Amino acid sequence: MLAPGHYLSTYLAPVGQAALPQHLHDHCAALWVKTEHDIKLVRYWELERVSGVKHHNLPLYTTEATQDLLRQLVEGEGVSYDDLLGVWGTPGVGRTDALQAFADEHDLPLHSLAHLFTALVGEPAAGGRTVLGFAVDGGPDMATETRSKHHWYAGGTLAADGSLRLFPVESPGALYSAAKALYGLEQGSLMALASASESRIEADPDDVLGTSTFWGPEARRNADRVLADLDALARDRAASGEGWHDDPRFDAVDNRISAVMKVVQHASESVMLRNVERAVKEHALDPADTVLALAGGYALNCPTNTLLMNRFGFAALSAPPCVNDSGQALGLGLLGFHLEDPPSRGSFSLGTAFHGNDRLRLPEALRRWSDHIVDTSDFDEERFLADLADGPVAWVHGPAEIGPRALGARSLLGDPRTLATRDRLNEIKRRQWWRPVAPIVLSGHVQDWFEEGRDSPYMLEAFHVRHDRREHIPAALHLDGSARVQTLRPQDNPALHTAVSAFHRATGIPVLCNTSLNDKGEPIVDDAVHALNFCLRRGVDIAYIDGTRVRLAPRPEALPEGRERRHEQLFLDHDDERARLWETWTAAGHEPAAVFLLARSPELRAVAEQPNGPAVLRRMLALAARRSPHFDRIVTDFLKRCGPGASRAGLTDSAVDFDALDEL
Repeated sequence: MLAPGHYLSTYLAPVGQAALPQHLHDHCAALWVKTEHDIKLVRYWELERVSGVKHHNLPLYTTEATQDLLRQLVEGEGVSYDDLLGVWGTPGVGRTDALQAFADEHDLPLHSLAHLFTALVGEPAAGGRTVLGFAVDGGPDMATETRSKHHWYAGGTLAADGSLRLFPVESPGALYSAAKALYGLEQGSLMALASASESRIEADPDDVLGTSTFWGPEARRNADRVLADLDALARDRAASGEGWHDDPRFDAVDNRISAVMKVVQHASESVMLRNVERAVKEHALDPADTVLALAGGYALNCPTNTLLMNRFGFAALSAPPCVNDSGQALGLGLLGFHLEDPPSRGSFSLGTAFHGNDRLRLPEALRRWSDHIVDTSDFDEERFLADLADGPVAWVHGPAEIGPRALGARSLLGDPRTLATRDRLNEIKRRQWWRPVAPIVLSGHVQDWFEEGRDSPYMLEAFHVRHDRREHIPAALHLDGSARVQTLRPQDNPALHTAVSAFHRATGIPVLCNTSLNDKGEPIVDDAVHALNFCLRRGVDIAYIDGTRVRLAPRPEALPEGRERRHEQLFLDHDDERARLWETWTAAGHEPAAVFLLARSPELRAVAEQPNGPAVLRRMLALAARRSPHFDRIVTDFLKRCGPGASRAGLTDSAVDFDALDEL
């Protein structure tokens, strides 16, 4: 039995040569405290918020450097790193053997199991019900695996008595990964573009999928084929006009992408529907008495989540705010506790999304930007309403939310009653004009404003706005009348609830527009210094920071030249260690390009250590080049960004297409 005390789970790049590919992204860490009766999350760190590098992928290369970083983080919470009773999750930094043994026993990747545990045991919504969970994303990272797995995606049931059953499932995440590779847009942008325009092609999603399955390594190959076929079909239909409908507000490229992504969305939903149908039948589940648990990057797909809830009538939805890889440390922590000391159900509850940085540095921010500050005052409801009438305001309060979506701790807020709000928010964030913004809705009013509305505290469901309400909140609507909803209770975020309630009393509308407080290509801001820098650069004149209203009047001659630097240097000042690892690799006779092959292949990592390893890897490189016409280009790109002598700018770019390895 684990002793009461503090524990740490991490999702970081492995140390040593395994760090060179830089294929892990969204590094994170979780500090826990265990008592006699329960487990609590003390603090959660997404390293992109620390470094300022979006989807942080920078390794630290050595055990010593990694431990130094973790020591700084943990001791900032008043806990001695040396007093931690356990550290697990990252090879070379604490233990991973029990976690990996569990994954091997079930023939499922540890990455997928970590996702699953965030949703399966991370929320108390189940009560006495069985939980049915799915971990669905683009694919596992394979960083800790000792052998490749035939199945990549994990499903499971957790019964009221604590018994756990695991099984493989399919993932539609590969379809969105293939679309990202084809069109060069992030998955979120692709989802938004699909619903932004009226363009469409007449195509049956089931016919598009055909016999394709998405269980493991075949997922990327099948997804690439589906996307190539759909794109070709869209080009042909657009040229002929037959079975094609475009939207004159968009150019030809965006029309084609939007039309294709509508079909991809329906095909993805078909994959998830057959997942659920299969699991409900095989495990004899009654959905009305079952909680649906979702995690993995595809769980950010709100329309699918809501479709599954409505189609099957599940009792509740369990999904953490950090469903993507930013939640890996959470899942690894919960899995570690489960293996070492199986907790009773209900011994852990995430509670809210607000477990990130709570050091706002407001006094420092006020000193730093004093030349641009007109005045400061306490929050006042009437003044807040007048500010909203003038335009969007920045809102920073308390601990940061965890996960990729702003949930009212680091947000831009706006009046939903006019489309000008959406346009201004997109202008501030330098996004496409058609990008939607989400509504924050007072929880007690969600059913009055949204069809089949229910609690959605982490913005993971999409509901249709009731027809008689749509004219009142046009800025929060997608083209189809739906919205990606975040519901808000008083106990979730009291200060924000007060603000939204003031707007409700004044207007009769219990809704505010909400989008993340960050510039293009930048992580969400972490504190007041970052927030005021953003406001000055992007023309936001009012910021509410921990109950203080800050009114700005920027002086053009003294504006910040760029975004606020965070702690990027903590991760970039390791040139010597990185150079030594590359020298060791090439001194053993290896080609630099061979490192690329190791990112997704545990077997090749083992081969590389053998005397004939360099010769085997050279043959594999030649074989890969023959199999894929794009392989040489991708490897060249990898070496430019991550190879020996790569620039620091290249190291911070996580755009290398490691998914191409799945085809091989």
